[in-house]
Amino acid sequence: MEELFEKVEQLRAKANVSYEEAREALNQSNGDVLEAMIYLEKEGKVKTREQVQAEKSIYQQQPQQDGFGKKVEREFKKGCDYTAENYILVTHKGETILRIPLWVGIILLLCSWYFLPLLIVISLCCGCKYQVVKKGYENEATNQNTESNTTI
Repeated sequence: MEELFEKVEQLRAKANVSYEEAREALNQSNGDVLEAMIYLEKEGKVKTREQVQAEKSIYQQQPQQDGFGKKVEREFKKGCDYTAENYILVTHKGETILRIPLWVGIILLLCSWYFLPLLIVISLCCGCKYQVVKKGYENEATNQNTESNTTI
């Protein structure tokens, strides 16, 4: 039994076949390793090292499909990045009154939902302007404020 296992292992290593195929080939050739190798070649089951590497690379190149959790995580990270990079700008007559990150504004709105909307409406009536300024557009927001100063 031990000798059969060693022959199967030897044939499997040389021919790059499964244990079952190696055992079947040895049974067909009455335990002769050389005859089993010839049998496997005739059957077209012998794989070269290049073929094995090519099969492995095909499986490695296939992109893995993300599950629902990964998609949620990716979108959450994008949202966090967006709210960290952008900010809320409150101006009154061209002067910046308040500049806070967008995520702070969202948290303030969630924590004081009964008070903050009232404050926003009152400040709009008093002439304040609210802007969400995107990263890279800071100068444009500042330029708009200075232009409004000069036109008034």
